[in-house]
Amino acid sequence: MRPILQGFIEEYLTKGIPPPFILLVGKDEAQSERIFQEFIQKLGVEGKATKSADVAVMGDLTSGLTWKQAAYFSNVEDLKRELTERLIEITSTGELKIVLGEGPARRGHLMQTSE
Repeated sequence: MRPILQGFIEEYLTKGIPPPFILLVGKDEAQSERIFQEFIQKLGVEGKATKSADVAVMGDLTSGLTWKQAAYFSNVEDLKRELTERLIEITSTGELKIVLGEGPARRGHLMQTSE
């Protein structure tokens, strides 16, 4: 385990409060996924790996962005532009804005992606 990640894991396990989002980057996709798997195992959280090219709708993107879970998106450069913009917004604010219904019954809902 890389020292900086080990330090984060130890701090999280002591305090129980991780930052809402973490970016893990290896020199290639295989290394990045190994880092992710090791990270979630040592942190003791569930994880979901997804190929960015397979993300078609917002729900596919946000399903892994919930509290006490980790999401790994391989080849993030393959993510559709509109979804990339939403991912940046979600990770910046920690909030997911969704719209329910259509027409006059349409209403917005704000979900927190972290505590």
